[in-house]
Amino acid sequence: MPDGADPAHYVVPSASICLLCSYFPNLLVVRLQSPTGFDLDGATAWAMARAWPLAEGRHGRGAPSTPLDAETVPPVPNPGSDGSRPIQTSLMLLNVGASPISTPSLVAAFISGLFPALCTLTAVFEDDEDESHGALWEEVGTLLPVMQSLREKRCWAKQGENG
Repeated sequence: MPDGADPAHYVVPSASICLLCSYFPNLLVVRLQSPTGFDLDGATAWAMARAWPLAEGRHGRGAPSTPLDAETVPPVPNPGSDGSRPIQTSLMLLNVGASPISTPSLVAAFISGLFPALCTLTAVFEDDEDESHGALWEEVGTLLPVMQSLREKRCWAKQGENG
């Protein structure tokens, strides 16, 4: 990025991510990195989950992050007519970097609906002013197992009704 350039002009748009989703369906590791971030929305997150069902989270020192805007959260899509909905069951780690967030319970419901096996969520904030966002992401991490448990109970209840 040239000196003095507006970083917003260099953000990777959702359309570029969706284009990547059309290729490489058997990826096991997906690492998205951009010095200026990504413009990810709910539709793009669903497209990524459907396109890369085998992708697993990898972590370590300096783990890459996938920044997203969690200030406005779409509802978790209802299951299709066959009772299924797109989910990605291999991802176990998600690093959201310094992503903005507003309502942890809605974010946890959305993320756990998309990634039901996710067990570790990390966020990294370096500025004191972003510390409140860090606390909200910690709340999301705490809520993920609760959301997963509720989803499992609903599944068992439906099986009992049909059994």
